[in-house]
Amino acid sequence: MQLGKNTNQITDLATNQAIPASTELDITLNPYELRSLGMDPNAVIGGFSATPPAKIVVQLNRIFNEATANVGLLNNSHTELPVGAAKLISDIKVGPDEKRYAWVRRTLDSYPIRK
Repeated sequence: MQLGKNTNQITDLATNQAIPASTELDITLNPYELRSLGMDPNAVIGGFSATPPAKIVVQLNRIFNEATANVGLLNNSHTELPVGAAKLISDIKVGPDEKRYAWVRRTLDSYPIRK
């Protein structure tokens, strides 16, 4: 998270601990973990980015590659794909390149792809 110059202090609302403010704040969250932060109402948040852990990206890419290879095998054998699978397959191909990891993960676990 990028912070504006007028941000003096940030408070972790779960622990009430003060976090020293600088121009950039890195917070690491575990899966499904949420964090609430409090700051002065005049504070400025200049930007935000989120990056999944590398091992998650590697695992997701492996599953993605397996799924696309299996779809290729099904297409070559002229097997009818489940309803909606063709659209998902065409859409999912750009997911990893666009770093849309949450969407790719949900799509890979969807009924048409698992079927």
